[in-house]
Amino acid sequence: MTLKDLKLAREKFKTTDLTTGLPGREDKINDLECFLVERLKFRQTAEEKRARVKAGLVADIRDRHTNKTVFVCGVPGTGKTAVVMSVVQKLHKQLESNDCPLRKFEYIYINGQQITTPERIYSEIYYQLTGLDVSTEKAQDQLDKIFIPRDGESMHHTGASKKASRKKKKTVDTSIFRIVIVDELDLLYNEKRLQVFYNLFDWPTSAQSKIILITIANAMDLPERFARGRISSRIGWNKVVFEPYTSAHLEGILKARLGSELMSKCFDQNAILVATKRIGKTTGDARRILDTCCLAVDEAISMGMQKVNAKLIDSVGFQNLDKMKINYVQTCTPLQLLTLQSILRDTDSQGEVNVTAYGVYSHLNKMLMTSRHPWLKDKVVGYEEFYMILNLLSAVGLICLEGATKTLMEKHLYIKDTSESFRDVIRSTPVHIDD
Repeated sequence: MTLKDLKLAREKFKTTDLTTGLPGREDKINDLECFLVERLKFRQTAEEKRARVKAGLVADIRDRHTNKTVFVCGVPGTGKTAVVMSVVQKLHKQLESNDCPLRKFEYIYINGQQITTPERIYSEIYYQLTGLDVSTEKAQDQLDKIFIPRDGESMHHTGASKKASRKKKKTVDTSIFRIVIVDELDLLYNEKRLQVFYNLFDWPTSAQSKIILITIANAMDLPERFARGRISSRIGWNKVVFEPYTSAHLEGILKARLGSELMSKCFDQNAILVATKRIGKTTGDARRILDTCCLAVDEAISMGMQKVNAKLIDSVGFQNLDKMKINYVQTCTPLQLLTLQSILRDTDSQGEVNVTAYGVYSHLNKMLMTSRHPWLKDKVVGYEEFYMILNLLSAVGLICLEGATKTLMEKHLYIKDTSESFRDVIRSTPVHIDD
């Protein structure tokens, strides 16, 4: 192994292309691809129809044109955006073939981090379609006409913005499909501005609509939040949940990024085991394994080492792990944070050995009932939702559930990190809900 190998590994770790090499996500890729292909196919042959009827999929055929929304969710670093983009780009590439069975489509990518207010999403979508920057009101009106064209209308003539010249006007083909991808949707969620989302999610429900909506979020309860809305029953959410990566998946990701030969040259086997097991048992975050190994390679280069060993991974990993856990607590959903705080309150009042999932569940709902915030006060967490919250917190390594032979509510529950400094972070982090 040479210094050149380590530098090459560092370059490969720092690449921004995350759509190549997605071990452990084959089922998600298949789910999303099937969803999109089913809605983009020109028509079904008689043989296909008979096969689907025989398989009991008649309802899916009937709903094909009205159920065009998919909600992709999971904790950070689980490959959500990478999988979505790889599938969409793959299908778009197929359009170049003369015998492609798919309708022509375009795709638009919106990131919630780059949108200042929920309403601006209309202007951003319209800008990507036309190149025109117009008000949110005008953008919404124009998008209604583009995404749900009138019968027989195949072209839409846009108007220019006040600052634009006549040359800026553009004709939009309304006969083709648009896949609109909204990433970081939870950052845009605002209880007082739900009308924005009602309109956004209403577009794909029309049988005449030419929009397929893919939303991506870390929070898994967004559909439940919208369930209080007046159109939730028509949305027909297709939910694809991304679980945290396992240690085996993380090792596969490293191999996909570096290649087996370069990985064996730059890392000894124990180093790989330490890195993948530590992150696999805590966050399951692919970005963390790449960041940790990249930092370890940097350290190896600066120290003149021939290879990254387990000790180096250990020192770099511990530094990152504390930051990761604190960052997760400070950015998790309100219900996840309240669950963590409920566990600590029960721990403080009863002692750690006496804390059960049922006690935390009861405490959590009491906290919600006495909350001053309208959304929290009206919220009741059911068993299924509570189970999902606990599973997620356990998957990212923040809590432990003990009692293999016990029911969920009988299980012993405690915060994994015993340090008071970390527990103080949980206690002091405010519950943030957009107004």
